[in-house]
Amino acid sequence: MEHAVTVVDFCKYLNSAYSWLLGNESDKPAAIEIANLENLSNIIEPVAKDNGSQINISTVNITEPIYISINSQESNAIQNAITRFTGDLKKPISSIHEKVVLYWYQARNDVKAKTGDKAIVESISKKPVKAICMNESIKAKMLRDSENPFTHSYIVDLTVETVQGRPALYRILDVHEILELQGQESE
Repeated sequence: MEHAVTVVDFCKYLNSAYSWLLGNESDKPAAIEIANLENLSNIIEPVAKDNGSQINISTVNITEPIYISINSQESNAIQNAITRFTGDLKKPISSIHEKVVLYWYQARNDVKAKTGDKAIVESISKKPVKAICMNESIKAKMLRDSENPFTHSYIVDLTVETVQGRPALYRILDVHEILELQGQESE
């Protein structure tokens, strides 16, 4: 009995999430993320696989009883909706940022290298993100116009590709200026 409120809240969430995925509710439930959707799909997986089966989930609550009944056809429809929705969440989003400050976290000393370069743009993310220069001259300017590229920052134009709202790739389009990092001296 001590966890009755938690069980009732969980059933309310399941009811609203499955109703929304079936198109019966227009308001998306709060906290719908890919992990939640995968869990919702896993709960009804046995029903979706067994034609003619059904899952029933209910709570006995004096003020607001909850009864969820999902058949095999509805389970398949829910899983299809989840697949569509998670596909939309995983699509990368691109945005252009002009004249932002970038500094190298790691860089390959090969202007033709397409792997191994990571940079930080603190106004976008404090974490290192894979970086690609759109042409060899950009990377050459960044790596070779100073004795040590790790003691400098760069004012650049770039696009940011995101996946699930997190930066996944910086495409460096242009370098405007090279600045010495504060507190460090180039050799």
